[in-house]
Amino acid sequence: LANLIIRKKKLSTKNTMHFMKPLSTIIPMAVCLSMLIISSSLANGLILGVIARFKKLRTFTNILLANAALVDLLNALINMPTYLLYGVLEVSWLKGKTLAIFSVYLSRLFIFLHLVSILSLLVNAFLGIAFDFRYFAWKTKQKAICVVVLEWVMSLVTLSLFSIPLFSIDLQDAHLYTYRQHVYSEYKTLQAAVIALFIAGAIAFGALSVYSIRRRKLQVSTKLVHELRITNSTVGLHFLEEEKNALVFVTFLVTFILNTQ
Repeated sequence: LANLIIRKKKLSTKNTMHFMKPLSTIIPMAVCLSMLIISSSLANGLILGVIARFKKLRTFTNILLANAALVDLLNALINMPTYLLYGVLEVSWLKGKTLAIFSVYLSRLFIFLHLVSILSLLVNAFLGIAFDFRYFAWKTKQKAICVVVLEWVMSLVTLSLFSIPLFSIDLQDAHLYTYRQHVYSEYKTLQAAVIALFIAGAIAFGALSVYSIRRRKLQVSTKLVHELRITNSTVGLHFLEEEKNALVFVTFLVTFILNTQ
């Protein structure tokens, strides 16, 4: 029994250890992260303010964009300052199981919400290209709000279910950074699977968007060549630009997903 108590104490001591960064590292990291927090808050707040101020800008696509900006703003105001405290400044009072679970949950929630909101923008772009006026006639502001509410409800329920195993982790009074490292090492396979799913979805809808652009370009080119006797290159210039934009957007999404890791 005495040996068991000693081993538990050693394990507890090991779990609560975290290496302090030198001051020459802390200061540049803190300055850069603070600038990122301020710039992200201002940029996303500006997007929300402009869409809220001008009624004509409250379109289906802009409502989805505003949702993505809101998620980024909340992430900049909650997750980034938390990481600044426990990951950069390494304050000693950020510790304990309850705070760790809450921190991990919010971090996962905002990352998941951001990926879902960006993916919904990509799906919106694909549907607009593929179904043209039929899709534009279907989408309304009310439906955009329903999509946003569905994204939040789905994300909250999904992340709540996936966070249940976190309650089985008990490192006593360990530092928040130690808890975060332990959670990442325990569930890195699951996180990799979710990231792979989002990457596959982004590539799939990006490929479908490019295919739809090329098909429309061919259809319009063929029709105009027969009716107006103009060349394919002139007709396809606009669609080629749309195709490039779709490829750039997919590349940005995949790069962002990889950088979240």
